[in-house]
Amino acid sequence: MDLAIRDKVFLVTGASAGIGEATARLLAAEGAFVVGVSRKPDTLADLGPRVSGLAADLTEPEAAGRIVAAVLEGHGRLDGVVGNLGAVRSGAGFRSLEDRSWRESFEVNLFAGLRVLRAALPALLVHGGALRQI
Repeated sequence: MDLAIRDKVFLVTGASAGIGEATARLLAAEGAFVVGVSRKPDTLADLGPRVSGLAADLTEPEAAGRIVAAVLEGHGRLDGVVGNLGAVRSGAGFRSLEDRSWRESFEVNLFAGLRVLRAALPALLVHGGALRQI
């Protein structure tokens, strides 16, 4: 497959496992440089020389700006963002979820991704980059 992304720079959130890891692997195999964000970035070391990791807890409001700044400092550009961060709450169902659980879920599944995309947008516009939420 040729996605025509050689030497493009991508930021992938939730990159340490599952879909995020597979996405980082695919982008790197296509010749892109990938910066994977994870609370455990050392798990990204096995993904090859085109993949680097950044440690961040994206539920912290300032983290999004820091990771975008780090990508721009390290690569000079940002061409794409894959928003793969998310968490699923399991439990006894809707009636058992307390307000605290709802807030935590919205923080991870909505606001963290929104802050990353908002922080990345100016850099993406410079090179006609793209956003993709999965």
